[in-house]
Amino acid sequence: MTQNTHIMNMDKQEFIQIKDIDLSFCIPTYNRARYLNCLLEFFLKTAEKLNFNYEIIISNNASSDDTDAVIQRYVNILPIKYFKQNFNIGVMKNLKYAAKHASGELLMYLADDDLFELNGLNSSVNKMLNNPDAAIIYAPWITKSLVGEHSENLFYQTENICIVKNDYPTLIRHIINNNIWSEIFIARTNIYNSCNAISGKLAYWAFTMPCEYINFGNIIYSNEPFYISVSSYFIDDVRQQAGYEETEYAWDRYRGGLEFLLGRCINVLHKEEEIYLRKKIDQIILDRMIVALRLRINTNKDAYESYQLASRIRGLGGEAYLPVNMLLIRSMAILYYLTQDIDLLEGIRNIYLLGDYDEGIVLKIKSLSNLNIQSGLNLSSIDLNTLVLLKGNSVLDLDLHPSVKVVSEAQLFEKFY
Repeated sequence: MTQNTHIMNMDKQEFIQIKDIDLSFCIPTYNRARYLNCLLEFFLKTAEKLNFNYEIIISNNASSDDTDAVIQRYVNILPIKYFKQNFNIGVMKNLKYAAKHASGELLMYLADDDLFELNGLNSSVNKMLNNPDAAIIYAPWITKSLVGEHSENLFYQTENICIVKNDYPTLIRHIINNNIWSEIFIARTNIYNSCNAISGKLAYWAFTMPCEYINFGNIIYSNEPFYISVSSYFIDDVRQQAGYEETEYAWDRYRGGLEFLLGRCINVLHKEEEIYLRKKIDQIILDRMIVALRLRINTNKDAYESYQLASRIRGLGGEAYLPVNMLLIRSMAILYYLTQDIDLLEGIRNIYLLGDYDEGIVLKIKSLSNLNIQSGLNLSSIDLNTLVLLKGNSVLDLDLHPSVKVVSEAQLFEKFY
């Protein structure tokens, strides 16, 4: 299938020509016109304070909103190159497409719903321009809400360090010992495009890609952030942030990335350091799993999967650090199983809580299920196609119709131990 990418033909459009571009901002976008407008307005407000020449490359991944109209407002007052895909080619391909059209000596990925930190960006571009042997610079990023009190958090901390070309042991020690997430970067454009760094499913890209860039030149890790990840733009902000969703599931990919790093220099490490780094990896992954569980519980995700994750954390010796008590996690999984499990509820139209159940439990089950929920002590009121939940470890010694299923609380707590 042909990609059919084109530069949008706008009436009286004239690209602002700039010689000797220092930095290309590469902005892939898809159906985020509202946020893109905020970003371009931010460029207008800060343009005179940027101490380098720049261009803005926007690649529209076949949006169906009014992204074109947003670009129309800015294309003649900002140095924008605008491309529009005829069909959605995926996030990474869209980013790579923007990068291939970069004219700057350097390039930087900038999400359509984020911002940059002015002073840190000026400083980081200057470091790269003054260090021609550097292939890339990484830095921590600020997470900021534009709603309310404008809270700010720095994702990680690092010392300023320049790791020389092909020095894998130093690279790996720095990343693992300091819990570095090499996600935000400014790269030399020719290296970024010729490197063609691979992003696989088994190892997280932010750990594998530095291993590729260090083949081309030095890597700078700076403690000065130049990127702002905006968590909330508006009071009615409902966009889904990929980073949060990934955090809930990606810990095994994180482990894969860290073990990939370790594998690149395993033959030159002393055994003691190898054991130490493995323990550090275990701790990093345990910490990320705990964060994932907290996010999952706070957003009411699949309680059975949360129970599985909590059990894994317990298996790694982290039960004391669970965000809530394990008994509560087990109880949440049981309620989810009773009200949502397809196999258990096949053919079931009613759930009958047989015993002296707390009213809160009855109401909770009613809130989670679309079935008819009843409770009491009267066996004669049990209809066909009913799931009967027995209190405690009770046993129902009766011949029931085959359409009636029986399970006890004791059995469920054994199942979800």
